Amino acid sequence: MRIFTYGSLLDDSIRSRVLNKSVDGHIDTLKGYKLSNHTVLPYPTIIPFKGGTVYGKVFDVTSEDLEKLDRYETQYYTKINVLLDSGKESLVYIDSNQ
Repeated sequence: MRIFTYGSLLDDSIRSRVLNKSVDGHIDTLKGYKLSNHTVLPYPTIIPFKGGTVYGKVFDVTSEDLEKLDRYETQYYTKINVLLDSGKESLVYIDSNQ
């Protein structure tokens, strides 16, 4: 599985603390979305936007890693499947209120 990150999980120390291990990723982009303010939290989210591009990193994760990430992102985010510019399919977290 893969997860595309664009916010706090880009920070190596935060990601390592959440996952209890170091995970290296690759730079990638997601077209058709843009960064936006979350409707509840003071953190970013992404929303569909024609012509938009979100810059971030994609990481290979295990199902155990995803459980840890779900707890970190809380019920205020949900995962969707996307196709990155690299051609890789990935999960990404977006605002649950979208």
